[in-house]
Amino acid sequence: MNHSKSTSHHILRKGAIILLSIGVVFMLLFLRVNAQDEQKQSPTNEQQSAPQQTTPAPEQEKNNEPDQTLPSTATENTQNDTNGDLKQAEEESAHTITDPTTETTDSDHVITDEKSYPKEKDDEKSPDKDPEPEHADIIVTYTSLSTLKKDLKKIAKEEDATLEVTDTIKDLHIARINTTGLSTKETTKKLAKKKSVKIVEENLKRTGTFLPNDSTFAKQWAHRNTGQKVNGVKGTSGADIHSELAWDNEAPGTAIIVAIIDTGVDYNHPDLKNNMWDGSAGCKDDLGNTIPGGCPHHGWNYENNNNNPIDSGQANANFTGHGTFTASQLAAVTNNANGIAGMSRYNNIKIMALRFNFDVFSGIKAIHFAQNNGAKIINASFGGAGYSQIEADAIAGFPGVFVTAAGNGGSDSIGDNVDGGTFFPCAYTMTNIICVAASNQYDQLASFSNYGKTSVDIAAPGVNLYGIYRGNLLYGNGTSFAAPLVAGTAALLYQKNATLSPQEIRTTIMNGGTYIGSYAGKIASQRRL
Repeated sequence: MNHSKSTSHHILRKGAIILLSIGVVFMLLFLRVNAQDEQKQSPTNEQQSAPQQTTPAPEQEKNNEPDQTLPSTATENTQNDTNGDLKQAEEESAHTITDPTTETTDSDHVITDEKSYPKEKDDEKSPDKDPEPEHADIIVTYTSLSTLKKDLKKIAKEEDATLEVTDTIKDLHIARINTTGLSTKETTKKLAKKKSVKIVEENLKRTGTFLPNDSTFAKQWAHRNTGQKVNGVKGTSGADIHSELAWDNEAPGTAIIVAIIDTGVDYNHPDLKNNMWDGSAGCKDDLGNTIPGGCPHHGWNYENNNNNPIDSGQANANFTGHGTFTASQLAAVTNNANGIAGMSRYNNIKIMALRFNFDVFSGIKAIHFAQNNGAKIINASFGGAGYSQIEADAIAGFPGVFVTAAGNGGSDSIGDNVDGGTFFPCAYTMTNIICVAASNQYDQLASFSNYGKTSVDIAAPGVNLYGIYRGNLLYGNGTSFAAPLVAGTAALLYQKNATLSPQEIRTTIMNGGTYIGSYAGKIASQRRL
C-alpha cells in the first residue's frame, strides 16, 4: 500500500514536470513569435528616416488655378513634405519636378526626365487584376438598320457582351459596330450569319505618309504610338491620336488663332516663336478699344496689366512654365528638324498668349480679348470649384470653341467624378465647350484624371507628354496637357472648313474619336481623340 502511494507520487511529480516543461516551451515560442511580429511592424531607424519618393499634395483654396509645376535644376530632386513645402533630397540626383496641386486645380502631376519618372499607376500590370475584356471595331453593310440592331441585341444577350452601332453612313447602308466582351474573330463570325448583314469586316487602320523630322518626335507617342518605350513605359500600338492622317489631309492655308489663357508663353523659345500670333500691326483690348503700340509680344498680360505675357515672374513662382508646356503641345514648330512637333504640319496654328490672374474676373477679360482679336479657339487648362453665372455667360458669348481640362483629382492624386457640378469650367453645359480627360499609353484613363459621363466629353493623351518647360524638354502629365491636343484638332477643322459652327466642331471631334469600351459611364462620347 505504501509502495503504491510512493509510486503514485512519483508519477504525479513526473507528470507535473512534463506539463511545466511543455508550458515553458509554449511560452518561449509565444515570446519569440510576438517579438518577430513587433519587429515586422516597427521599422528600423534607417527606415523611419528614409525620404519618401512622393507625398500627397496639400489642400488648396477653391479657385481657378493651373497645373502647378515646380522649379528645378539639373541636379535636384524635389519632394513635398506634409505642408507642401519643397525639400531637396540630398542623395538623389535625378531631375524631377513634382506638382503639389489639388482637386481645385487641373494639375499636371509630374514633369520629369526619363531616369526618375515613377510609373503611372494604370500602366503597372498586376496579375491580381481581372483581365481587360476583349474589344472589336467592326464595319458592316446592312440590309436593314433596325434589324441589324435587333440582331446585335440577340448576340449581346447570348454572349453576355456589349454590341452597339456607334456610327453610320446611312445613304450607303454602312454601320460601325463596337463590341466589348467579344474578339474581332468571334464578332465577325457571328455577324456573318445574320441576314441583316451583307458584308462584315474589321475596321482596319490606315497610317499616313508624312512624319515630321523634329529631333525628338519619337518621344511624342500621342501623335504616333507604335508601342515604343517612352520614359520607361512601353505603350500599346495605335493608342494615339493618328496625327499622320490629319497631316496628310492638311494643306497650307489661312492661319487659325488659338488663345491660351494661362501663365503666359515663352514666346522667344526657338521652337515656339515662329508660331506666335502677330499683334504688332494692331490689336484691341477686352473692351474693343485699339491699344496704342499694338501687341508686339503676341498677347496681353492681365496679371500685370501690360502687353507682355511672358511666362515668368508670376506672383506664384510655382506656376511658371505651365502655359509654355501647354503651348508646346498645341503649336511647337513642326518639321524644323529641332525639338518637338505641334499639331499642324504646315504650322497653320498661331498662339495668342493671354496671361491672367487665375480668377474669374481676369479670365473673362482674357476671353473678350481673344474674341476681339480674331481667336477661333480658346484653350483653358485650369479650373476650380464653384459655379459662376458671369463666367458661364462669357464663355457662351465667345463665338468659337472653348476647350478646357477635366482636372486631376484631389490631394490623393486619384481622379474624381465631376458630374453634378464640382469642377468648372468643365461642368458648364454650353454647346461650345469641350471638356477633356487624360488617357495613357494603353488607352486607359489616367489614374489621376477626373471623369464624368455628362460633364467630360472626350479623352486625349495626357501622360508622359514631351514638351517645353522653362527652356528644357521634359515629360509632363495632366489633363491640362491633353486639352491643347483637342484645341489643335479644332483648329485644323476650322482651317479645313471655316464655315463650321462651334457646335459642329464639337460634334465632329466627339464622334470622330476612337471608341474605347472601358470609358462607358465615365466619358460622354466614350472616345479618345
